[in-house]
Amino acid sequence: MLEDDMRDATPRPITVVIVGGDWDTTGGRASSYVTQFADALRDSGAVVALYNGGTIEHLSGYILEKGVAGYQAIVWIPNVPNEFPKHRQVKLVHPHALLVVAKRNQDEYTLHELLNRALGLHANLCIDFRRAQGRISARLLDVMGVIWQDHTTDIKQMASMLAGRLEALRAVTRQGTRQVSTTPLTVPDQPTFFDIVRRYAGVFHELIVPEPSVTRFLGNASFRCERGFPSFRDETNTVFVSRRNVDKRYIDASAFVAVQQADDAVLYWGEHKPSVDAPVQLRLYDALPNIRFMLHAHVYLADAPTTTHVLPCGALEEVAAVLATIPDRSTTNVHVNLPGHGCLIMTSDPTQLHDLPFIARVLPEHLTVMPH
Repeated sequence: MLEDDMRDATPRPITVVIVGGDWDTTGGRASSYVTQFADALRDSGAVVALYNGGTIEHLSGYILEKGVAGYQAIVWIPNVPNEFPKHRQVKLVHPHALLVVAKRNQDEYTLHELLNRALGLHANLCIDFRRAQGRISARLLDVMGVIWQDHTTDIKQMASMLAGRLEALRAVTRQGTRQVSTTPLTVPDQPTFFDIVRRYAGVFHELIVPEPSVTRFLGNASFRCERGFPSFRDETNTVFVSRRNVDKRYIDASAFVAVQQADDAVLYWGEHKPSVDAPVQLRLYDALPNIRFMLHAHVYLADAPTTTHVLPCGALEEVAAVLATIPDRSTTNVHVNLPGHGCLIMTSDPTQLHDLPFIARVLPEHLTVMPH
């Protein structure tokens, strides 16, 4: 049931479509909570359309394919019986929209399981709903495990925080990739670096302590990111970045992709796309001429300086944030923590990566630094 189609209204800060309520074969049922949430989101300045309950056929057909098209953010929280498809391909159908998903959770799901579900759906944000004493409370997390709004029954407070996070994420600058050739470039062997990455893979795994059922964690390439994200630059100034979804416990030259910066995209060679962090690292290599190796992990490094804003993976704003912590661009070693994200280590010599004091991020994470 389409309550309010605002797509032709005067542009406002962000356009959001919410899909909620109950969906079945007989027409479903609207959720009063979802209606109130939509109203509160409008009061926070967003332009909001709402589909609140209906038939499975309508949800699977028109709404998924066309009804939510063209909006800058999709809040996908329909209640669908288990015998019907759950439509986990929302982000694949609408890759350029911000996606918010939700889960009803009476403590039967751990935080890692909630995040893993959101990651599997390629979501940007996750709402954790629960009912207590007849009232619904909700908390808002990002897929890195940062709590932006702890559990609250105040719908207006929750909606205001969600609107603010969506605006912040919409403002982030990203750059896509473009394949140059299906044939990969030859990757030079870096045995010392590869060995260090493999050994740290186990360290990161132990610090993150994923649930046994969790196969993805922290980002689009979370399996990769769970155990760090390495890249290196060879003597010809070519950058090789680890590809997406590679297990770094067994990393070797075959796990790397040659990349090059173009005005409108990151160019890559071969069948595998590079990590989403490739645009950031390419720019850091350009700014820091003596850096030849990088290791990015989703844990922190003890006693390292910290950037001042919370940024998602792949945000180009991270480049300036990292460089602001480096007084001398000719440096050969850089350690920096990225709040709500992890750390980045850069060096001219891979042997300088030995014995680094990594520490776990405590999840969920409440941050005191500035959000973006």
